[in-house]
Amino acid sequence: MQTGAVMGRLVAATPEQARVADAWLRYWQVRAKAFMTAKVDPTSRDGVATGKAAQILTKLANSRRKNGSYTAGALIVNPTRITVNGDVAVVLDCMVDESRDVYADGTMEPGFPEKFGTRGTLKKTQGGWLTDSYSDDQKLCTNEGMEQG
Repeated sequence: MQTGAVMGRLVAATPEQARVADAWLRYWQVRAKAFMTAKVDPTSRDGVATGKAAQILTKLANSRRKNGSYTAGALIVNPTRITVNGDVAVVLDCMVDESRDVYADGTMEPGFPEKFGTRGTLKKTQGGWLTDSYSDDQKLCTNEGMEQG
């Protein structure tokens, strides 16, 4: 079973969009590692996230640690649109979640994969792009949503 977060397809048309896509993927890789180990590496987190995205990553990883659970499997990141406007970028993504939570008693949540739409906002800093926030938007995984972005 593949683990972590990997890039499925890439829609970056410019070098700056490619840098945003790389930063988006790195966020999900650090998040996946935190969920697999049920602990947060603050240095890794702070290198990919700020704001609400950093808070959510920490909260969910700590919840897994307290419950004695962890996540196994992979997340495939599939940006469908990337826009950059100055120091702010928006990524529209239809991810494929092939991961499962493994509970303290060794049982695993039911099988996947499952698609889920995510709209992410990244901010440009002196050190590069950081994921600042994201929200679920299931419409992004429909033909209509992919066309409209």
